Amino acid sequence: MYQLSEEVRKNLFDRGVVDLTERFSAQGFVLKGSFVHRGPFGWQTVAVVGLDDCEQGFVAGGGMKLKPFKDPFSDETLTDLMLANVEAAGTMAEKFSVAGPFFESGAPICGTKFLGAVPNTLPGTIEETIRDIVRTFGPLLMNCLGTGGDENAPFSLVRKVMMSLGYAHPQQGIIAGLGLPVRETCELLDRVCQHPVEVPLIGEVRLIDTAAGFTTFVALKTAAGGEINGLRLAVQGTGALGLLLIGFLSEEEPIIVGVSSINGMVANDRGLDVAEIMAAVDRKPPRGWKESLEGFRWFDVPLGVAENLTALISGRNLDAILPCATAHAVTGQNVESVLSALSGGKKLLISGADDGVTSEAVGKLVENGVVVPPDFVVNAGVAAVFGMVEDGRVNDPDQDVLAMLRENTEEFIRKPPKWRI
Repeated sequence: MYQLSEEVRKNLFDRGVVDLTERFSAQGFVLKGSFVHRGPFGWQTVAVVGLDDCEQGFVAGGGMKLKPFKDPFSDETLTDLMLANVEAAGTMAEKFSVAGPFFESGAPICGTKFLGAVPNTLPGTIEETIRDIVRTFGPLLMNCLGTGGDENAPFSLVRKVMMSLGYAHPQQGIIAGLGLPVRETCELLDRVCQHPVEVPLIGEVRLIDTAAGFTTFVALKTAAGGEINGLRLAVQGTGALGLLLIGFLSEEEPIIVGVSSINGMVANDRGLDVAEIMAAVDRKPPRGWKESLEGFRWFDVPLGVAENLTALISGRNLDAILPCATAHAVTGQNVESVLSALSGGKKLLISGADDGVTSEAVGKLVENGVVVPPDFVVNAGVAAVFGMVEDGRVNDPDQDVLAMLRENTEEFIRKPPKWRI
């Protein structure tokens, strides 16, 4: 198992990186590293977190996330960013306990996140920030850490920047850290990820873009006991995950009561016609709805994610709520609204978004009989596609990877990952 060498540490420090591992902790995990760099537009951080009940090296994976701040260079911003980074890396460590790749010992790899602060008035700095993060933390990205896309840093853009800087793939560091042939494995990973998958109502979509929406769909069906026909659902988010989830739902017969985007929502207690919704948004993630759609409501200003969810579910009679937008859709502030809305025969909260439900809210929901599968199982599809290639479970682009994702998701919805028993 790869361990961070002194040569790599020196290379990082020569680039202005500071080791702040001793300043932070990861409750329930092992914090292996927490690094910070003052970038041209704001603080940049990396955290590496392992599970506390198994031996792991310094190989880790996790996406790149850019967060807007009023003052991206303040001490308060740095603290907020570092704490969020350690928490997010812990989530990734849990996700890999389900998704792999696994060492020969059976242990999953560690989790990491690359978080960068950007000024909230200068969205044009995003590509430049990604480029600076890749250059600064290059010794880690070359040797042991893999990355991908996340909030405000789409995978396609991260990949483009890294390829322009000489990387074979954003996952190169994991592949090198596992001791695999880098070029050959990266090429296979690309072929598998680009493999077309047919999504109902949407058409052909790349496997890598389909995976999280598919595992969220499987998680819902498994948690519901294998049958979702007639269930009353609300879906928050119409981005890549939410829209694909709606496509998969169209093969069954649930009653989709409401769907929300960042700018508005559409709801009808009798149920929405999924094909009509798809046609109304031209089968693209809508940034605004067509106002002719019955039950449409436009938000005067974009709502925060928790307020958006509350608006979507208030007054509804639901069996399942699916937050598929971004983190902290369900919090201590709106958990009572969630409990009130989940008044159907089933009580399911299936979060396709990372950290969609805060730990405080999870406790309250479970106390009241709501089934809340962990998001690191629900949305592990993308990580699982990478992991299946990297540890040899998938070695041909023509393998039925969706069937493998279905089996993996069903298994871990029904019982916890072995590292959490």
